[in-house]
Amino acid sequence: CSKDKPFQIVCDNLNYTHAYLMPPPLPTSPEQVFLNRVFTADATQADAYYRLIGAIGGADYNSNGTTDNNDKINFDQWKLSNGFISALGSTIDLSDIKATYFNAGDLAFWRGMHQKTVSGKIAYYVSNFTRDIDAIDDTDGTPSSLAIATVAMEYSPIVGGGPPTTKFYVFNAAGQLINNADLDGYGPKFTPGLCIVCHGGEEQTWNSLANASDLNTLYLTNPTAMPSFLPFDVKSFIFSAGATKTAMQNPIRLLNEKSLSTYQTQAIKDYIYASYNTPVGTSTLNVIPYNEFATVNDWSSITPVNTVVPRDFYVNVVGQSCRTCHASRSDDNLWFDTQTKFSTSVFPSAVCGTAKYMPNAKATFVNFWTDAAVNRPDQLRRYLGITTPCN
Repeated sequence: CSKDKPFQIVCDNLNYTHAYLMPPPLPTSPEQVFLNRVFTADATQADAYYRLIGAIGGADYNSNGTTDNNDKINFDQWKLSNGFISALGSTIDLSDIKATYFNAGDLAFWRGMHQKTVSGKIAYYVSNFTRDIDAIDDTDGTPSSLAIATVAMEYSPIVGGGPPTTKFYVFNAAGQLINNADLDGYGPKFTPGLCIVCHGGEEQTWNSLANASDLNTLYLTNPTAMPSFLPFDVKSFIFSAGATKTAMQNPIRLLNEKSLSTYQTQAIKDYIYASYNTPVGTSTLNVIPYNEFATVNDWSSITPVNTVVPRDFYVNVVGQSCRTCHASRSDDNLWFDTQTKFSTSVFPSAVCGTAKYMPNAKATFVNFWTDAAVNRPDQLRRYLGITTPCN
């Protein structure tokens, strides 16, 4: 097996590892940059968020904010409430939609992704692993204690009613609800900031909201404040002999199709429909291989801009370095779904120079600077008409 920079994939009986082939020009303080740009939460705010969505609030919950595991929903209880299991402690229902892949585009984990819809509730959970064999085993119904962490997303009304809401939960390998995770080796980040940094939604000081009703009101009166379910971008995934790209095409299509029933920005929907050559607004996606070269709006142009072809720039640079997170922003000027939005909203100083806080995830950042096939920094510089080097 082989893979160009920044990951070296080593095959050894389906045990995959990855290593950087060359060091990227990391920010001076990456722990303060990666996954930390949009919203910096702390433990108090994270627990306040969990209380708002009903994840914390057991019978013995102490009103001063002190909690123990009896006050928190655990992973088994969450799976039961969303139909993944039929009884506490049982194996997962194998009829759910599931896929295995290496998410090389942003977090660099082997992932076991699951989706289930029960009584109108749309739920996903993904367990992160260092080896593909563990991620494959995770999708066969057998509970795994080898997961680094499991992130669950649910689209359903908050307890007490209201509109469907995108909610996040993080569980450790023991199935306990936790309020933070270290996803890149630069220290823990807290929920929901850890999630909305890429899934979008407006920054909130969660402990300023008194109750679930306040959160419902926020999303009802300002829908763009709600986080989005993100597209499953096959181009950013790596597959293995145990879970091939061909075998995963249809499960990933179904994962994308179901996500269209949740809250998503128009930019995300447009890209999903384009990737499956399906008219916007259609309830089902065409059964065709995912188009890894799909473009949206005027990005399909082949008329060069400062010697760079927009179609190729979108596919190779915007699509791989910016789209996943920017398409979810509450400010549509940051979607980068048109050439004008990109040119007028991108900040070259955020990418080049000394700041370097974009791309905002470590793996995405490393990919941008070490792509062996496309010199992305130079493509960005030339497309924007910048004469100085991007370094």
